[in-house]
Amino acid sequence: MSRTKKSIFTNVDWPIVGIYLLLVLMGWLNIYATLYNEDSSLFDFTQRHGKQLMWIGISIVVFLVITLVDSRLFETLAYVFYLSLIHISEPTRLLSI
Repeated sequence: MSRTKKSIFTNVDWPIVGIYLLLVLMGWLNIYATLYNEDSSLFDFTQRHGKQLMWIGISIVVFLVITLVDSRLFETLAYVFYLSLIHISEPTRLLSI
């Protein structure tokens, strides 16, 4: 009996991921085109399009980390995440009164 290890990416809805990446790319190109300057580079992180590209890269890394982590970890730590987010947001709620 052979046990083949399935990749986590076999259950990903690739058309949705492709549409998402296409929309992200179109949005980033719109920011670049709006703020186009002949002197700036495409990867100039002092410009808005460079900062947006940095956040796009960070979000892809976060997606990969969350996808590769075992889902039981999130089930185990769900209450800790929930309570810590309530604790963090409590001063905001009190200040908005």
